[in-house]
Amino acid sequence: MAYQNPKYNPDWEAVHDHHAPKRDQAQAEKHRLIAAGRMNTPAYDEAKADFDWHHKACLDALLSQHPTVQDCAKWMMAALFRSDLFDSGDPLTHLDVDALRTIDEAQSVLVGIVEEAEETRNEKLRRLPVAQPEGLTAFSDPASPGLTRSWRTFASAELYPEGYGERGTALIVADQRDDGLHVCLGQDLNFPGTTASHFYPVFAAAFYREVNALYAPPASEGLAARFRRWRGQGAAVAFPAERFHFYLHVMPHNGLRECFDGVIMSFEGGEFHEESWVTYKSIPAVIKSARDYLDNLDGSGRPAHQRRMIDGPGHKST
Repeated sequence: MAYQNPKYNPDWEAVHDHHAPKRDQAQAEKHRLIAAGRMNTPAYDEAKADFDWHHKACLDALLSQHPTVQDCAKWMMAALFRSDLFDSGDPLTHLDVDALRTIDEAQSVLVGIVEEAEETRNEKLRRLPVAQPEGLTAFSDPASPGLTRSWRTFASAELYPEGYGERGTALIVADQRDDGLHVCLGQDLNFPGTTASHFYPVFAAAFYREVNALYAPPASEGLAARFRRWRGQGAAVAFPAERFHFYLHVMPHNGLRECFDGVIMSFEGGEFHEESWVTYKSIPAVIKSARDYLDNLDGSGRPAHQRRMIDGPGHKST
């Protein structure tokens, strides 16, 4: 069913042609005043008001050329098809044009489609391409027996054993290789506590301590020796600090691009210290898919930040 356009005007073109030159003249005056540094003047306000008035009149005239709401909607859709937002008409084919009752309703629906398409395009532009970075062998085999993927929430005492701080959550992907343990910390953007991207050495040290605690010597070794070992100051740690290779993955957010970086750190006094970063231009599929992989594994209904991290290097956590 077609709905009549109450603003239909068969002489719309004459109305448009009357306002268009005045709109262009007001626009030129605005630009002249801006170039002269006179934006905060009554003259600029007047030129802007003239432009807004005549510009709206031109737009109204264009909409009034169509006798029905459906004709107007199809005309606006045709303009969208010619834009660079859509590779095909798919986003618009689901629109029920016949159900539109007013021009305002048609405009509102199409504005929503355009905003969604722009967000989709921007999201794609902010994402890294999925491919194994050149020169990186870690995280290349999703079936590797040395691969672990899990969420881990560290208590404040685990992150800050000698002081006070907030707890923190990270998605940890660990890949045990011949040259050591490659560890990627994924930022949990929904967690309000300490963040891996801002406090990376703290998370790295907590992970280091936890992994070595899994291979702690018998209690008979003595408390002092065990403490030195826990701090990484003993010679018998199962995974020396130099065999840890760290990375950071941050999803796109707040208009920022996705990143996958190598984090080069030194180790002293039982703590890691940031040295430099290596920015990769692509992201391994294992890292990219880790969130979905864990969501598919977990059937407990627990929030992601409550899932346990690992059972030990080389064992997949569920």
